[in-house]
Amino acid sequence: MSEKHNSITVLISESIGSVSASIIEPESPEAVLVLAHGAGAGMSHPFMITLAEELSRYSVATVRYNFPYMENKRNRPDPPAIAEKTVAMVMLKTREMFPAENPSAGV
Repeated sequence: MSEKHNSITVLISESIGSVSASIIEPESPEAVLVLAHGAGAGMSHPFMITLAEELSRYSVATVRYNFPYMENKRNRPDPPAIAEKTVAMVMLKTREMFPAENPSAGV
């Protein structure tokens, strides 16, 4: 099975900036899962990578991303408003990148 690995940048807002994201896309994805890291480790944690690679074997594409505090190497998680905005913008970007897997596409 062939899969594509891509790195992208997602703009959260002009004031917040951008975050990194990593996509693993199987040859014919049947679903997409957006994976956010916990407070202690970023999107490149071995668990996150292994999970994404294993899901690809089952035709599930994954989008892993960092929150701004992790991107900027700060120790304290972002305030809820920034975390929520980050999730919203990553989800929007994911819908744009995977329109066929979006059940509300065209609605």
